[in-house]
Amino acid sequence: MYKSNETYVRLETLRDAIDCINEATSQLSIFKQWYIEDRLHSSLNGSKIGTRFHTLKSRYSPKYFGLAKGVVSYNMVTNHLPINARIIGANEHESHFLFDLIFNNTTHIKPTRHSGDGHSINHLKFTFLDFIGHQFMPHFPRIHEKPLYGFGNLEHYQHCIIKPQRKIKERLIIEEWPTVEHILVSTIQRETNQSMIIKKLSTYEYHSKTKEALWEYDNILKSLYILNYIDDIGLRQVVRRAINRGEAYHQLCRAIAYMNGGRLRDYTELELEIWNDCARLIASAIIYYNAAILSALFEQAQSDKQRDFIQQLSPVAWLHIHLLGRYEFNRDPLKLDIQQLIKRLKING
Repeated sequence: MYKSNETYVRLETLRDAIDCINEATSQLSIFKQWYIEDRLHSSLNGSKIGTRFHTLKSRYSPKYFGLAKGVVSYNMVTNHLPINARIIGANEHESHFLFDLIFNNTTHIKPTRHSGDGHSINHLKFTFLDFIGHQFMPHFPRIHEKPLYGFGNLEHYQHCIIKPQRKIKERLIIEEWPTVEHILVSTIQRETNQSMIIKKLSTYEYHSKTKEALWEYDNILKSLYILNYIDDIGLRQVVRRAINRGEAYHQLCRAIAYMNGGRLRDYTELELEIWNDCARLIASAIIYYNAAILSALFEQAQSDKQRDFIQQLSPVAWLHIHLLGRYEFNRDPLKLDIQQLIKRLKING
């Protein structure tokens, strides 16, 4: 029976190859045209993938896998590029691993804004990202149900249309802040398992004053963000735009995995990670190919109208790619003539 470890593909070199492709894409002239509000903005979202064989991480989920089991491919996508990824259990909450993907990003592509759907939100995300100078900008489902918190007594807000539901415990935050800083620094210095400490501090079953102080500080940041999210339609559009890019990448990965029935087919967690990153490698190569063409077109554009049109095109496209063929990695590959391809393309306007 075929096993991925028989191909002698190592996860470390596979990820280094992906980083090299993404770095090359980031050097193209079109790359900066994809910035959102002139800044790098990542999308963190998970894609459910079925598994052919039972593993420690595969779990039942009737909604996504029917009677079978599966895992989650949790990805960090920035400017259409999949710069980090991890396989997690289908029973795990994605938010517990969000900080891991952001902080352990090994590329030079360093976004400071991060968006995700409801699965990316917990009681610590605003705090941990704020501590490293990043912004957490999630999409809030059913935002009218989200509680707000204020510093004053509740009667002080009776004249407001949007009112807080509870007063922030300022004294608790001040008293526990030295311990809070110790936890945050230990997490950043990798002295503890990042996802495990976040998982423990996010649960209602664990009780401590330090955890409550972390939650209180997070409530401050979350309340400020929710108010801005309600008031600023531009902010909501920016968040949606970033998340849509992550969803487009997941569609590309599903198209790549079509020949394997859309399922991962290995027995161990390491082999699952290799399969997942093999798909990410192919996706990165496709995105680079499309970006190189778009970059050449952008540089040769004759008018602002043409340039505006080109920079709105997404490199996550595969209708012109023969995904059902055979992949060959030769020692002396033929060099692709981008300029010859450009001659066949015509942009009106």
